[in-house]
Amino acid sequence: MSLPNLNFFRDDLRLTTWLLVGACLQSLLVLSLPRYVALLPAALVLGARFLVNLLMTQGFVHNAGSDGVYQGRATAMIPLEDGSFPDKASDHEIVLFIVSTRSSHAQGRFAPGYIAAGDYFQAMLKEAERNDLQWGYLGKTSCLIATDDEASNTLVWLTYWKTVDQLHDFARGGPHRAGWDWYSSVAKKYPYIGIGHEMYSVPKGHWENIYCNLRPFGMGQTRHIDYSRKLVEGENEDSHFVNPLTAAEGATWRSMASRMGRVEKS
Repeated sequence: MSLPNLNFFRDDLRLTTWLLVGACLQSLLVLSLPRYVALLPAALVLGARFLVNLLMTQGFVHNAGSDGVYQGRATAMIPLEDGSFPDKASDHEIVLFIVSTRSSHAQGRFAPGYIAAGDYFQAMLKEAERNDLQWGYLGKTSCLIATDDEASNTLVWLTYWKTVDQLHDFARGGPHRAGWDWYSSVAKKYPYIGIGHEMYSVPKGHWENIYCNLRPFGMGQTRHIDYSRKLVEGENEDSHFVNPLTAAEGATWRSMASRMGRVEKS
């Protein structure tokens, strides 16, 4: 059983609850230590963060928020088998599979059964990544968190696949079958565990994207195998994949219509 992802703590409790937790901890320090000593930790941390932000703004300190940002206009394509990009835009079908989950229990992600559900989901993702060629799996986004509620919001992942048939084959495979069988057996026991998906099969010529000064996201995060290269012993496996992003320059990438391989209306 894996531990819950600590990055999701911000959504586990309301903002006011986190503030109250901090206030209680600060009060304990004030009661147990001299006042100036009790106030020092919070003041130092806040001051240090303000100083670092100021130095980043002035260019004296590296801004980690800019790491990985693709400067300029870029578009994500599906490379050819030799790793090159096709001359025609939107030249391949693509499947968008949106997965979502939410715990409606008062304990949120820490409710009975929810961590087990997460373990099954992670096993599915690992299988898709391990045998991506067989299943036509192209990649996913990091977790997206809805903002409908103050806490315990719906968690969403966008996943990308080559064909519907390959996605269906994956759904009938071991890890997904095991996860679905488990959920079916506990759905009445844990009625607060909600799951869902949406699937969109998009034919070629009916999708496009554009990213301007943005860190790779969505289709820009997908990975594509360069079949013309053989992996050399000791070589990093990532070198076998092609980055789908390319500069969106020229008439082909100028507009939404052109990026779908269509003739623009005058």
